[in-house]
Amino acid sequence: MGWAGWIPLRAWLPVRVDLQASLPVDGEVVVDVPVQGYDAPLSFRQPVRLLPGAPQRVAVEAFIPDTRGVLTVRLVASGREVARRDVPLSTARAVESVVLALTHEPAGLEFLSGLTRKIRAAYITEEDLPAQWQGYTGVRLLVIRDFNERAISPAQRRGFEQWVAQGGRLLVTGGAPLVTLQAPWLLRMLPADPGGLINVQRSDDLSGVPGPISVTALRLRRGAAGGPMGARWRWGSGSVLLWAFDPFAPALRSWSGRAAMWTAALDAPVRPWVAPAEMGDALPASRPLAGSVQVWLLVLSGAYILAVRRALRRAGRVRGGWLAVPMVATIFALAMYGFALQARRAGTSVVQVSITEVIPGTGLARVRTFAALISPYGGTFHLRAAEDAWMQPAEPRPLTFDAPFAISGNAATSGLRVDATQVVPAPLDGYATISDAGLRVVIDNRGGPNIADARIVRGGQIYRLPPIGAMLSLSLDPTRWEPFARQPHPPDDVSDRFMEEVVARLQRQPPAPGAIAWLVGRVGGGHAVGGPALQIDAHRLVVVPLRGALEGGP
Repeated sequence: MGWAGWIPLRAWLPVRVDLQASLPVDGEVVVDVPVQGYDAPLSFRQPVRLLPGAPQRVAVEAFIPDTRGVLTVRLVASGREVARRDVPLSTARAVESVVLALTHEPAGLEFLSGLTRKIRAAYITEEDLPAQWQGYTGVRLLVIRDFNERAISPAQRRGFEQWVAQGGRLLVTGGAPLVTLQAPWLLRMLPADPGGLINVQRSDDLSGVPGPISVTALRLRRGAAGGPMGARWRWGSGSVLLWAFDPFAPALRSWSGRAAMWTAALDAPVRPWVAPAEMGDALPASRPLAGSVQVWLLVLSGAYILAVRRALRRAGRVRGGWLAVPMVATIFALAMYGFALQARRAGTSVVQVSITEVIPGTGLARVRTFAALISPYGGTFHLRAAEDAWMQPAEPRPLTFDAPFAISGNAATSGLRVDATQVVPAPLDGYATISDAGLRVVIDNRGGPNIADARIVRGGQIYRLPPIGAMLSLSLDPTRWEPFARQPHPPDDVSDRFMEEVVARLQRQPPAPGAIAWLVGRVGGGHAVGGPALQIDAHRLVVVPLRGALEGGP
């Protein structure tokens, strides 16, 4: 389980299960993860079909909130447990993150265990690469030394590219493997064009390494930074590094400067998410019953009082009149029970806010959806998102995952909050230029939804824009800028509350490289997190960095 047994907590991890059966089995593999403070586990289910005598490996995507207790893997068929394996967890296997190294020789990164941070290395092959970008959430750095393009699927390639574009760190090493690299899509991501091998006697970048060493000749691309020994640039919101040398070569494995070199790669700057996990705390935990429901409750209460009063008055006048009182009570009990069912259905809903962050130049956007299941009476539930939007609960609790995008369980009266992440196409881009006349913005939104309540955010001030359709080109009036200040109390409207949170965060975080300002607005549509018979109150915001000049990479 995890990456070579290492477990980054609260990150999606592969649990690989090897199976072999003597009889046909049509069932599912269930991975039960203990949840501290609960008797029931967190369960992840994966359908499986086994043929007699044919070994099969099943990868179940799961996340582990804690490494205390025992993880259980079960094979279930027709509701019956066929096989079971208990795997003790250990706090010694919990790490901050991992470095994935795609190399045919699994050695050379052992020194990472000596760093102050708990980052460990895992050596993998092409088949281990996740098929969805969310599978990289516990990965600090992906290192590619030996790479066979024919050994990966289109889904793995797409997940790889999306992970880097939305904030991943990729390092491609040099030497002979780089010279023979054939994948055009991967070569396109590199900040330099690789040439042939050359011998270098000494280099200031590798001071202390005994020469000569064999390196790949590099020709920097426009927008890239670096020199003969390496190059770097930003790819979307992520970072791509290219080293001309092979850090796994014997001469560099013993080099005293390797720790600083790898630490710089681990800390390569990437664009942070505008919407961090804690922003979901702004979701409401409850909501009042609708006015119509409250009116019906008042009407039923009044009718009950009048009916009981009438029955009591007649009880002593006719023989058996006292029977009218329990009859009235029974009738209204049934009526109130039916009303309670309707009120429960009306009171159970999903409130969600999706924040779409456009990744400039890629045609993609990363989306984080905060969703709260408000269930004042508890009960069972089933939530489902788009298949490429993986969900995680904001806090560990017993749930069943039929897939990363489909969960079910019993809701507590406090409700449930989940986060869903995905990467979606986004035909939206924006630019800004500064001149003596002020700021001019150009928004290219052809193919995208209309943007309402749009505003430019820059330097602690906001500028309100008209609704944006397919295109907007506008010189901003310097006198119409407004200072931004948070309200003393959060706005009652959920959309307004998150708009304020987003603008406040943009004021605090460093500007995106190459970005002059931000565009923030509201849009409609998009995927919803919901389920059968659930009311969905959905809001969607969009955030676009406005570039002043073209950046390196896409």
